[in-house]
Amino acid sequence: MELTLIQHNAQALYADMQWLVKLIGLRMKLYWNEAAEHQSVEELLPPDLSKDPSAYAGLVRQHALTFRERVVLLLALAPHIQPQLLDVFFVKNANYDRGFTEFGGIKGQNHGGFIPTGETAAFILAINDFEKRFELFSIFSEEHVFRRLNILQLQTPVINEPFLSGVITISPEYLTYMTLGTSHKPDFSTQFPARRLTTDSEWKRKLPRQVDIVR
Repeated sequence: MELTLIQHNAQALYADMQWLVKLIGLRMKLYWNEAAEHQSVEELLPPDLSKDPSAYAGLVRQHALTFRERVVLLLALAPHIQPQLLDVFFVKNANYDRGFTEFGGIKGQNHGGFIPTGETAAFILAINDFEKRFELFSIFSEEHVFRRLNILQLQTPVINEPFLSGVITISPEYLTYMTLGTSHKPDFSTQFPARRLTTDSEWKRKLPRQVDIVR
């Protein structure tokens, strides 16, 4: 039986989320100096999407997303599609009876899970490597494809707080596209004071007589 686009999206994102779980687990082992099957997170290669028909895979291929960019994209998606995989970051620092600063993240007003920030991405991808940390500044810059195409962004942090303390936020348009495979259609709200109208009537456009149609 042929799969629907939603099913293709679900399968591809599930596989990549499982990869993200393994990445986080590996980073934790390396951070705590525990025995690990790899010496760096870069050795844990992502699933092959070269022939995957999902909208998510198409976006990854179209923009040739790098290892780090793909991790950032998954962090933006995780709270929406598999929030529990980030619960590991709620572990407390016993010395200070509080969360670990290096994990970043915030807790939402209604969402009970962990919402990743740029600092979360830095922990997974860079830890104490300044060069890799600085590369994240480029990924979250205004010139990057993530920002230019409104795929995701690092929300502006509270004034005078560190740049990477901003929340990694996926746009509604791309969240809808990568899950349902359709365009986002905003409904009326106090934040969006307009409403989508529908009609059963057909729209017929009359072309000017002078226009030549190229076949």
